[in-house]
Amino acid sequence: MKKILIAIMMCALVLQAPVYAAEPEQELPDSNTVRLLRDLDAVPELRDGSLNLTRGAFAACAARLAGAKPASCTTPAFGDVGPEHAYFAELSAAKALGLIQGDARGNFAPNDNILFGDAVEILLRLLGYYDLAEEFGGLDNTAVRTGLTKNLPAADGEYVTMEQYLALMSNALSINVVSQSVRGEYEVRSHNTLLQAYLGLTRRTGQVTACAYTALDGVSELDDDSFVLDTQDGALQLRSGRAKEELFGLLGHRAEVYCREEDGRLTAVSILPVSGERVLSIAARDLDRDRTTRTAVAYYGGDSRGSLRTARVSKSAFVVYNRSAAPSYIDEDFRITDGRIKLIDTDGDGACLLYTSPSPRDR
Repeated sequence: MKKILIAIMMCALVLQAPVYAAEPEQELPDSNTVRLLRDLDAVPELRDGSLNLTRGAFAACAARLAGAKPASCTTPAFGDVGPEHAYFAELSAAKALGLIQGDARGNFAPNDNILFGDAVEILLRLLGYYDLAEEFGGLDNTAVRTGLTKNLPAADGEYVTMEQYLALMSNALSINVVSQSVRGEYEVRSHNTLLQAYLGLTRRTGQVTACAYTALDGVSELDDDSFVLDTQDGALQLRSGRAKEELFGLLGHRAEVYCREEDGRLTAVSILPVSGERVLSIAARDLDRDRTTRTAVAYYGGDSRGSLRTARVSKSAFVVYNRSAAPSYIDEDFRITDGRIKLIDTDGDGACLLYTSPSPRDR
């Protein structure tokens, strides 16, 4: 596979890494689980000053992961959840789906903190294992046997923290759901998690080779919201809700994409980084321009002494600068005087290169 060399103008935008970062409003781990849950609108909000999740917030996220259509729910499901409540529609949908129930008075107490055991019960209902709990030896044993509480210590009687929520959801996303046949038999099929079964998502992995601005090997004619993912099964053109500047930041990177067909087109719901990819960003001031060539970038840094280092660039690298693909390049193109150089190595066999300033020579 050819390597990639990409350049963008510093004055237009600064992209020193792929645009995968989590939103700043909540301090959450920088992980693919968090990124995916955010894209699925399933990261609950914490109340000011609280470390725990409310019953309403947790159940609302479960309803979204079940593929519920909350906007269509207009009938109050609980006596203490009126139309003015923030999660009114989601809680109505969750009850209709059998994910939650009210107490003897028909209330749900949505603003109370949720207990760990109640959270586990909701997720077992979501995954379809609740009705099999007796056969599995109770809810706790069911949670253990399915892997729902894997790497989580027993927390009965405790309120769910955000850390526990993310751990539970990370496990839940990898569990195949229970389905019921027309004959009333329960079955569990492989590769049928809630992402596939309820949300209609498929996972594709490959390299982003084109976006609205450019293609690695030529001019792009894609719409502003589209990109191309080169997979083992061929190239896929996908639509995305991301801005074209964000998609340009993904160019050349390997990505794991969760997508589904909408209105006759493949739509990317979540775009996640693939582990194992190495990215190095070098400021122009740290370059040793005399030693830098088109096959090796010499720079200072990496430790407190600022020793000289070298990053190898594949001879077959693609070249893209100023958001346009270029068929050839020379040593001088790497000797930038401002901006940054970004090197991407997707397979450990020499770097691909992006730099955030124009080529030192006119083309």
